[in-house]
Amino acid sequence: DDGMRYRLLESMRAYAQEKLAATGEAAAAQDRHLACFVRLAEEAEPLLFSAQQVAWLDTMATEHNNLRAALDWAVARGDAHAALRLVTAQRSFWYTRGHYDEGRRRTLEALAMPAAQERSAARASALNAAAALLWASGDAGAALPLLDEALTIARERGDPWNTGWALLHLGTIVYRQGDYPAARPLLEDGLASCRAAGPAGRRGVGWGLIFLGDLALESGDPEHAGVCFAESVDLLRELSDFGLLAYPLGRLAHLAL
Repeated sequence: DDGMRYRLLESMRAYAQEKLAATGEAAAAQDRHLACFVRLAEEAEPLLFSAQQVAWLDTMATEHNNLRAALDWAVARGDAHAALRLVTAQRSFWYTRGHYDEGRRRTLEALAMPAAQERSAARASALNAAAALLWASGDAGAALPLLDEALTIARERGDPWNTGWALLHLGTIVYRQGDYPAARPLLEDGLASCRAAGPAGRRGVGWGLIFLGDLALESGDPEHAGVCFAESVDLLRELSDFGLLAYPLGRLAHLAL
């Protein structure tokens, strides 16, 4: 918004790419481009749940083709670590702006890379991201084994953030399938893990409280539901996560009505 953006006619861009390739510097330029947009995506990701969320979502949308090109290069050169970081950082943008199919396809592509098979925190995060996008697009069955793997890796590594999100997604899927007794411990354990993750887990706490509130409401315990929704509202207001805040506010209004 504070400067001019430039574009090239396709024929001029192709000519410039040929000239760059002839110098032998194309790979180095693409490496710098990749590093730049990994940094941008990771800077933006936590701010997508802040008071600046609309501006940062718009920034990600403006840079979407650059982010695509960076991910293409990471995959082409076999840089699984950068690819996993990129897909994880973009998951909330893809989810919020409705790019479910692209996000799911690109995240699964990164996870399938030979160098991405290491049982790392980056792999656990990308598994959680892929599962969330699969669930959002209506394929909970495909999400479940990814969440199981994410949970196993996270527990092996003592990673409360990925443990919490894997449990919360598993609990949400089971809840949506109507199995309330099985959903409750998953959601409660996920909530506890997100609390243990400290500041990084606060949005997970807000999410988990929402679904525990829904579960309490469906189970005939409106008083406990109200407690869960009220705590979620307080936390999400502190985070200025207005997109998610709307849901527990609506539920409190429903209870009051």
